[in-house]
Amino acid sequence: EPGAETSKEPSKIDNAKAKIDEQKQALEKKQKELEEQMEGWTRELKRSGEEVRRYFQKEVLPRLEQAVQDFLQWLKEQGKEKDGKPLEEKLEELKRTLHS
Repeated sequence: EPGAETSKEPSKIDNAKAKIDEQKQALEKKQKELEEQMEGWTRELKRSGEEVRRYFQKEVLPRLEQAVQDFLQWLKEQGKEKDGKPLEEKLEELKRTLHS
């Protein structure tokens, strides 16, 4: 019956919207966690010696930069490029601290 099919449509749409909202909240939480983690690393690097800085630059930074770039690319694909600005700024601050 045609009327029965259309009554299901709003619930499918609502479910899809709810799922998108959940994914967005999860991504926002991950972004916030990554920003906080970078802030912590920045504080640690300010207090650390040369050996720790070299290790961080060689082992941690390349993977971190790749993870940030992947996330920024995903944001760009979603049309939310500007949402990644704080993450980019934290990464740049971390890199400046590493080289200071």
